[in-house]
Formats: sequence, C-alpha cells, structure tokens
Amino acid sequence: MAMPFLYILWLTLSLSLMAKGVYAQFNFTSEGCVAPEAFDSCMSQATNEATQCFNKNCNSNSGECQDETNCFSSDPLCAQSCICAIGYQSWINCAVENCWNRAYSCEYQELVINAVMACDEYVTLEFPPYFLPPADAPGSCSCQTGLLFTVIHNAVSVYNRCEARVHTSMETEDCSCCSVSQVESTLAATCPNIDPSTLPFYSQLSNLQNSQSTFEGNICGPRLNDGSINCGADPYDFGLPNNGTFYGPANLPSPGSATPSDLAGQLTAPVAATTVWSFGKAFVPSTAVAAAFSGSAASSSASGSTKGSTSGSSGGTATATTSGAVSTSAGSKSSGGVRDCGAPGLALLLVFVTMGIFFTSLSQ
Repeated sequence: MAMPFLYILWLTLSLSLMAKGVYAQFNFTSEGCVAPEAFDSCMSQATNEATQCFNKNCNSNSGECQDETNCFSSDPLCAQSCICAIGYQSWINCAVENCWNRAYSCEYQELVINAVMACDEYVTLEFPPYFLPPADAPGSCSCQTGLLFTVIHNAVSVYNRCEARVHTSMETEDCSCCSVSQVESTLAATCPNIDPSTLPFYSQLSNLQNSQSTFEGNICGPRLNDGSINCGADPYDFGLPNNGTFYGPANLPSPGSATPSDLAGQLTAPVAATTVWSFGKAFVPSTAVAAAFSGSAASSSASGSTKGSTSGSSGGTATATTSGAVSTSAGSKSSGGVRDCGAPGLALLLVFVTMGIFFTSLSQ
C-alpha cells in the first residue's frame, strides 16, 4: 500500500518550510575588490534600503531581512518589491560595479545563489553578470557551486521533460533514477575534492541524500551500476558537465574533505565597462559602471593554483586559459542570461518525495 495521505502532507509541509531559508557559507567582504570603500558604502546603502522596505511593508512572520546573507519572505509582494527588486538586485549590482574582479569567487557565486533561492518562487528571473563563470578561471571557486546549483535547480524541468518523452512504466522509473544520478554525478564532477556539507546550499543536497534508498535501491541501483540505463541518450536525454559519466551507487566517487575556496588570480578586465541588467524581467534595470582596475587589488583568501590569464572588453565576455578545466557550454556565459524557472527548493524536494512514494508503492 502507498504511504498514508497525512504522512505525505506532513512531509510536504516540512519540506516547504526547509526550502524557505537562505543559506550562507561565505562572507563577501570588500577585501581584494577594485573599489573596496565604494563596495562597502554601496552594500551598506543597499542593506539599509532593503531592511527599511521590509520593516515598513512586510509581515515579520513571513521572513526577515538583515543583510545579503539573510533576507527572505514567503509573502510574494514583499519578496518581489523589497527582497528581490531592492535588496538582491542592489547587492549584486554593488559587486558588479565595485568588485567585478572577484565576481568568479565563491562569495559572489553564493550571493547569486542566495538571491535565486530567495526570489525564484515569486519572480521571473534572469541570471546576472558573471554567473556562471568558466571552469577553473583565475579567482574562481574551487567548487563550481553555480553550475551545481543550476543542475539542481533545473532538475524538476529536466525530469518532467524526460517523463513526457517516455512510454513505459520502466522508462518512467528510469527517469527518476537518472534524475538522482544527474545530481550525484554533477557533484562528483564539479566538486570532486569538496566535502558536500561545506556547500552553502547543502540543505537541499542533504535532503536529496536522504533519498539514497532510491538511488541505491533494487530498482535504480543495479540498472545504473551495470549501465542498463543510458541517461544521456534518447529517450531520457539528461546532460552532465563536459559530457561526464552518469554514476550508479557502486561506482560513485567518494566525496572529498576540502572546503571550497577561491583559486589564485582574479579578473583583470570587466566583462563590460557599463552593464545594464535586471535580476527580474519586470524590474527597473540597474546600470553597473565598472570601477577602474588599479592592478593592486587581490584576494588574500585565494588558495590553490591555476595557470592562465583573463581578458575582457567593454562588449565582450571574459575569457580564461587554464589547465585541467571542466568546461560546459553554460559555464562559458558570464554576462547573464535567462534560465529555467521554478522554485528550486520545494519543487526539487517534492520530485524526490514523489519518487520515494512511487518506489515505496511498487514494493508493497
């Protein structure tokens, strides 16, 4: 028999509450920015405007807004007008103007991830400038957090597309198996040396990992392990960074123990001297005028090593030459762009809850 309805309802409500927060691991400071004083002033002003808007217009029971690491609301109007249009668009614009040389860093990528998590359920968003960065670019995060988050974020639409293409119950099961394998395999490919618990949005991954019984169970495990399911081929058509390997539980690489950190180096020219962009399609666009690069700005938090240089022009995309890169077509676009929408936290979690219910009902 299937799970009792009240248990499913309880689990759904629990997951919706867990999906509302914003999760911070890195503290984005002005250290190493091309214009540190301007960055601090800009961020302070943006925080004041966002918190004042929240305090004046939002129900405190719907969320809270303290700064860029903790600003969210379950009230759609509050989220649209205060959290997203005033808060996150302004915070991101401060970085694009005054700290563009560190825009590939773990800190900036997390700022964008926080913004998407707080706003995506209520606003039709576009990725801002410098997201996603090229793999292993100078000054980029040692774990491709943006790319990993994007795969998780788009898992719902990819699963739905797969389900619409298949014709048998076995193939429907395979869509579920491939959906879990895609996320697990992307984590292994993009952050091979990283301890997943150190990722800023790990709460989503930890809930996914609670579905390991699905990944390792009698339905998915054997078929993924022996290659019976070709997740990258028709009719499933799942993708991985750099055409990577879809792993089963038996051959999934063990996670690392390192904490994400910035690689050595930095951007030395902005993607554009002036960037007009909007975080939400209905928002008033922001204009970011890139501060001048003095040549002395450098991030002291960078670790590791990478070889190469980064160049850009007022109308071009920053490029980097590195060794050992894991590249993707999405990762080469750093000047912003439209991306799939849908609440990344609750919607993704509900997919795996549904998968768990589906597989449980099959075994009973």
